[in-house]
Amino acid sequence: MVRGTPTTHSHPDMKKYLISEMNYVWPDNKGEVMGLTIEQFYKRQVEAVKEDKVFYRVLSRMDVICVAKVREVKHAIKELKISISGEL
Repeated sequence: MVRGTPTTHSHPDMKKYLISEMNYVWPDNKGEVMGLTIEQFYKRQVEAVKEDKVFYRVLSRMDVICVAKVREVKHAIKELKISISGEL
């Protein structure tokens, strides 16, 4: 358990659709959520997602694809397509 920035099921937008008893986070000493660590795609990812909400949304959906069940993965793929196409 570490303090961090929420990702996967714990991302604020995804909590509306996906239920998990465990929080998942990217390690961040200034984070407000305690949870299991998800390895970041790159070193400065946490700083980048704080600046760009769309990028945050995209990366958290990618994490769902890596750790979730089939139904949740399908939802994340649908959300990714929307984010990438710019239909936010």
